[in-house]
Amino acid sequence: PALVFERYGVDALRFYLMQSVVMRAENLNFSEAGVKEVYQKVISILWNVCSFYKLYVPDMSIKEPKPVHVLDRWIVSRTSSLITSVTTALDGYDTVAACRVIADFISDLSTWYVRRSRDRMKTDTVTQQTLGWVLTNLSQVIAPIMPFISELIYQNVIGDGKSVHLTAWPHTVINSDVGLENDMVFVRELAVQIHASRKENAIPVKQPLAKVTIFPDRKQVSQELETLLCEEVNIKAVVWSHTEKELHIELDTVITPQLKAEGDMRELIRAVQNLRKTEKLGITQHIHSLQIPNTYKHLTEAQLKHIQTVTLSDKIVWNETIAITTGQQ
Repeated sequence: PALVFERYGVDALRFYLMQSVVMRAENLNFSEAGVKEVYQKVISILWNVCSFYKLYVPDMSIKEPKPVHVLDRWIVSRTSSLITSVTTALDGYDTVAACRVIADFISDLSTWYVRRSRDRMKTDTVTQQTLGWVLTNLSQVIAPIMPFISELIYQNVIGDGKSVHLTAWPHTVINSDVGLENDMVFVRELAVQIHASRKENAIPVKQPLAKVTIFPDRKQVSQELETLLCEEVNIKAVVWSHTEKELHIELDTVITPQLKAEGDMRELIRAVQNLRKTEKLGITQHIHSLQIPNTYKHLTEAQLKHIQTVTLSDKIVWNETIAITTGQQ
């Protein structure tokens, strides 16, 4: 056990055992690979979310959020559902069920909420407050199963010197929105299908497309969820067609010159952001001079201005290759 503790930590082993059949009095064929998987898919991801939060919110008093954006409302609802589910499971001594819903929640929090909220997290105080509230409640819910990472998160988010293990068990102060949660599951299913269709047609996500036609097997979603779907799959418009009974999608794969230019702009932004990481620039540090190849001269002034804004570049200089010159902000 000491070697496992050293490699993956105590929490990973605890979670692995508490989600296993041994908790139901069945034989367990112990696998270190299983502990490693827990460490990678639960512990590391959870700590990455906390680190992301602290990057943009070094200090904030946590209070009950009043979410407006659909993603904020969704994650608050998911948190309330998590509290209810884990409370019910642990009241029944069912750690297997508790671990399952915790793992699913952490995956949703990282791969959907945080990933789709990165830009808003930088400036939107409601989003910052929402994630802080979620992490606080999550640290309390996971405390009986993962006592060390829960304490670490609680101290980083709250930092009042009080242990998470001395706080009251969280309760659902905000009712779950089951309809919104179900709609979000549907939106994510659509996103998977659209991404798969892009891959089949060899069209990368950075290349915008004009529209997708969706043949749903249920009612269509709200406008704000439709907008969220368009942002995720990089498509301008969604057309809903109720002419067929089985769910499927059809992509408009025609790439106009305007769409091609927008795709080139996105590609250039990604290349510059990678250069920022390579040069270890701070999140607020400006690029003094951004050199870009002449092959991008077909971009509009508005697109070039957008590139400057997103990459924090003070000026653009035409050259043969992409390069950056840093200066003091």
